[in-house]
Amino acid sequence: MTHLDARPLMFVVSGPSGAGKGTALRFLTERSLLRRIPTYTTRLPREHEIPGVDYHFVPEDEFFRLHSEGTIFEYTRTYAASYYGSPSSLLEVTDTDPLLTELDPSGFVRVRTASKRRVIGIFVTTTSEDELRHRLVLRGQQGEAAQRLRIRTDQLSGPGCTTMSS
Repeated sequence: MTHLDARPLMFVVSGPSGAGKGTALRFLTERSLLRRIPTYTTRLPREHEIPGVDYHFVPEDEFFRLHSEGTIFEYTRTYAASYYGSPSSLLEVTDTDPLLTELDPSGFVRVRTASKRRVIGIFVTTTSEDELRHRLVLRGQQGEAAQRLRIRTDQLSGPGCTTMSS
């Protein structure tokens, strides 16, 4: 007889910048019973982003205060010197509602290791580097495109990654 994992679920959308994580998150939130948990960032909101829904947008000093108080479990520094952090609430189980959040791949690994929930990863990427470059230019991030593309390549070749095409 097989033992089933009865822990509450958490789905983590992850992938490179510009791959479509925000679109995937909106799709999953609008069409499911998943409760979205926003993460923290020190960057400014983009035009379509809603504070407290997409992210908790905080100044850098508040970000580090929240981390020292334990509100932010782990963090990483990314493009343009912005910080992104995972709320500690992702580690606990206060209810059985399935959760949805967005993390970078290394944050996914750290949260999956430490969370009391069963963590399922959804990795989103583009079909090609050219497509990602095009999306980054449309978002006004052409200056950071080389760095973002290099990170995409690293993420796709990381441990446990399998690339499929049809």
